[in-house]
Amino acid sequence: MAYLQSQGTAQLLELNWYPGTAALTEGDELDHLSFRVEDADRQFDRLRDLGWKSALEPFDEGSSRLAYVAEENGLWVQLQSSREPKLLPASPPYFEYTGIRVWDIARSYASYNRHFYMKRLWSGKVPETGGEILGMVDEQSTEYLELNWYPDIAYRNGDEIDHVAFETTNCVDAYKHLLRKVVTAAKEPFREGKWMLAYVKDPDGIWIEVGSVALKVVA
Repeated sequence: MAYLQSQGTAQLLELNWYPGTAALTEGDELDHLSFRVEDADRQFDRLRDLGWKSALEPFDEGSSRLAYVAEENGLWVQLQSSREPKLLPASPPYFEYTGIRVWDIARSYASYNRHFYMKRLWSGKVPETGGEILGMVDEQSTEYLELNWYPDIAYRNGDEIDHVAFETTNCVDAYKHLLRKVVTAAKEPFREGKWMLAYVKDPDGIWIEVGSVALKVVA
C-alpha cells in the first residue's frame, strides 16, 4: 500500500494492491473507508451489537490496533486506534440498558419481538449465575432491553426489574467514586469476558451495573 495526501485539504488517499487476486473488475475500486477511534476493540463491539457485520476481528499492526466491519451494502469500514489505548479516568456514566428478570426467556423474547418489534442483539449463558441473558434493541429509539433468567430462584411479583446498566470508560474508578456518594456497594469490580463490571445499589435497593470494556491494564 502507499499513501498520498492532498495539499489543499490534507486528506489521505491509500492505494491498495493485493497479490494473487483476480483481475480488478468495475466496482472493486473502493477498498474501504477508515475512521480513527479511541478504542478499536470497543467500537468494533458496539457496531457489531448494532447489526454491522464483522469483516476482520481486531488485530495489531505496527503501532496501530485495527478492526474491520462491513456496512449494509458490504463496504468495509476500518476502525483504527493506537495499539495500547490509555487508561482514561472514569467518564460520567451514561445509561446503557434496562435488565429485567423473566420466568421463561424464550417466551419473553417472542413477546417483545412479536408485539413490540424488538430485535435480538446478543444472547448467552452466564457462568457466574448459571442463568441466561438475551439482549434486544428497539430499532427506532435504539434503546436496549436485557432479559435475565436465573435457575432455581423463585420468581415473585416485584422481582421484574433486575438491574439498570451504565457504561463508563473505567469501571473501577467509577465504582470507587460512586461509593463516596450515597450509593451502597452490591458487588465489587470483576471481569466477565471483555467487560469489567461492578454493582451498586440505589436508595431503594435497585441494583445498578457499572461497566467498561476491560483494557489490558486496570487501575
